[in-house]
Amino acid sequence: MTTPDNHMSRAVHVQATWGRRCNVLLFVTEKDDVGALSVMKVDVATGREHLTAKTMSAFDHVYEHHRDEADWFLKVGHQNLNGKVKPILGAARHLK
Repeated sequence: MTTPDNHMSRAVHVQATWGRRCNVLLFVTEKDDVGALSVMKVDVATGREHLTAKTMSAFDHVYEHHRDEADWFLKVGHQNLNGKVKPILGAARHLK
């Protein structure tokens, strides 16, 4: 999960570091104007109050388009990137 303000300041660094180890790496955001990033644009307003809708939209997309490409999926937001990445959903068994 990211926001347009963080595309170039944070998301590119995730992609260049630990994101390279992922089978599927998608940045869920409200704009698709990012050239080098693998972005999934959602039609959800920006803001914490819309985070649940943004998350559900992302997992719907992952289920429909990527469910056979990985054993589990991890939702990470910027608040999780201070040296820790905590799993929100490790769900191969839930997606099949």
